Order: sequence, then structure tokens, then C-alpha cells
Amino acid sequence: MQCQICEVCLNSALLCPSCQNKLDFGKITEKEIDVLKYLHSLEENIKSLKDVRICKVIEGNTLTIVTNVGDAPRVVGKGGAVVKMISKNFGKNVRVLEAVGDLKDFVQNLVSPHPVSGINTRYSLSGQTYKVRIPNTPNTPIRPDEFSNIISSVYGLKAELVFE
Repeated sequence: MQCQICEVCLNSALLCPSCQNKLDFGKITEKEIDVLKYLHSLEENIKSLKDVRICKVIEGNTLTIVTNVGDAPRVVGKGGAVVKMISKNFGKNVRVLEAVGDLKDFVQNLVSPHPVSGINTRYSLSGQTYKVRIPNTPNTPIRPDEFSNIISSVYGLKAELVFE
């Protein structure tokens, strides 16, 4: 498994100076380290996790795991087995997404099953912000603050979710 922290840190309780720096500067979080270590511990029994690249783990109401393109099915596992183990271990619902190059495709996967009505770019003195519009329905898949956090973590962009 490839991820933000090194193999040595995945196997030990302490972090090496390089990985500790990533934690100190906010490139990774404690929860992300915990999830990565847990996934690493499953590698021996679940062989499909060995070739997976985990790009980011984001904690909110749902634990969102972002993988390279094509790796999401391996992280989900056969019949959702891996996701169920992660969910049981961390006490949260788990969502696995692929970090595709196109923001629109990633946003569509993130708000699925709801369609994206549109994505507007708003320019201001503080930079550009993407405004993603989706229909307002009773069972919205994601909260606006969680949406903004995920887009910022994965793409480094400012984005807001608006319901129409």
C-alpha cells in the first residue's frame, strides 16, 4: 500500500522526522495515520490492498478515503468487506472515492446520487472559489462544510456547496 506516510511509520507507534513534519504542518492528520495503519494491518489478510494508493483520508460525519483511479474497488473489498471493517473499527460510515483529474467528475462522485446542476467559478480579490449547485433534497449525501473540506484537502481549491 502506498500512502502519505512511510512503511516504517506504518509499522511503529512513533513517527519518523519526515512523517512527523507532515503531521506538524497539517499535510496529514492523526485520524489519517490511524486509518492508514489500520489498512496496513489488513494487508496481510486482504491481498488486494497491497497495490492500492491512498491519496487522502478526510474525517467528517463520514470517513472519506480518496484513492488513485482504479483503486477504490480494492479498498471497498469484495461485498464491501473492507469498508465494513473500517466502519466497525472507527465507528463511522465510510465513503471511498477516486481522485480523478477533473474536478467536475470528482464532485459528481462526491454528491452522488444527486446530479450536479452546475459549477460556477467566482473570482474575487482573495482568489477564486468554485460554487457547486445541486438540487435540494431531504437526504443530501454530504454537508456543505464537509464538502468544502474534502475539495480543499484533495485539490487545494476553495469550493462551496449550494442547494437549489
